[in-house]
Amino acid sequence: MNIRSFLIISCLFFLSWCTTKPFDVEQNVIDGTGRFLHDVIVVAHVGAPYEATYNSLAWFALAKKYWADAVEFDVSLTKDNQTIVMHGPSMEMNSTCQHPMKNVADYTLAEIKEDCKLNNGEPIRSLEEMLSEIKGRFAYYFIEMKVYDEHKISLQADDIAAVIKKLWLGVKAIVTSYDHDALAKIVEQWIMWWRDTYTLSEFYHVDSFAYPYFLVDFRELQKEPVLIDRLRGKFVAYTASDVKQFKQIYDMGVRIIMTDDIKNTMHYVLSGDTY
Repeated sequence: MNIRSFLIISCLFFLSWCTTKPFDVEQNVIDGTGRFLHDVIVVAHVGAPYEATYNSLAWFALAKKYWADAVEFDVSLTKDNQTIVMHGPSMEMNSTCQHPMKNVADYTLAEIKEDCKLNNGEPIRSLEEMLSEIKGRFAYYFIEMKVYDEHKISLQADDIAAVIKKLWLGVKAIVTSYDHDALAKIVEQWIMWWRDTYTLSEFYHVDSFAYPYFLVDFRELQKEPVLIDRLRGKFVAYTASDVKQFKQIYDMGVRIIMTDDIKNTMHYVLSGDTY
């Protein structure tokens, strides 16, 4: 194959990739064989929070045990520009450290490894370590990029994108953030992205935004139900606290739903029964 033919084929492939929706619930829905609800993707918000420590491998293991389709978790940047699985900014929320008043950004990764553990005794893992552990367990991984230093956004986005590419997670890893600048940097890296927002006005201008997919509090969608019909498949609604709330969001027409009650929700999705 000569260079000209190679370039033409490469361009055609690139254009076909760009014109394909990066995430569409109708095309990417989980295999619904044997499920009571076959047209919904259920995302375990922070895993199984009622039963395990946030951001721990144990919490991912429970999400898998209960047949979650996807998981959502938070990442923050260390002093030496390493991405760790931690909400932040404080290390107090979910860990035990010798110096508990420090924030994530005050530690290097090595110092965190030496000084801190999660509340359940597990080590605090880098994004690469965690994704390497749980790769292949879920259909999708929603990575919430927490920005605490606007001067390091590019470094943070670069590190997250590098990990996703290294592990060949492709369309399975979806980066979310409230920060427009952070998402702009993710877009530059050709990584999948969703806009996390509380602002309903953004939905009326969805076609003019670089990110046509949104994570949104379901209570905001209740205020403007017409948006669900207009933008079907573009929402991840969060966060159902129980099966009753999950049903309420599903009945609104949303088909990608986050829940804190992954055990009971997936029991309902799989069987149609409630405990």
